[in-house]
Amino acid sequence: MGYVEIEEFDLIAGVDRAEFAARDRAVQLWSYRHRPNLVRRTTALGDGARVLVVTLFSGSTTPEAPPLAVTEVAALAELADPASYRRACFRDLE
Repeated sequence: MGYVEIEEFDLIAGVDRAEFAARDRAVQLWSYRHRPNLVRRTTALGDGARVLVVTLFSGSTTPEAPPLAVTEVAALAELADPASYRRACFRDLE
């Protein structure tokens, strides 16, 4: 049993992709240490400035969103258009 967390958002205008990648790596490292049952976290860029983050979790507890009070998460959130942000969690079928 496990969960899939999907996050989608648009980067704000003028964001440097290298800066985004560096901030995303910081969140990646933080996530593996502080998000219980995390199996894998993958970030993908779509057309334009669209971002998709897929995070897989094991276990039976619904994952909580990363808190914005965490420095790494807040630094990444600064690059996202808050109006475009969407998050959803899905439970495995088995």
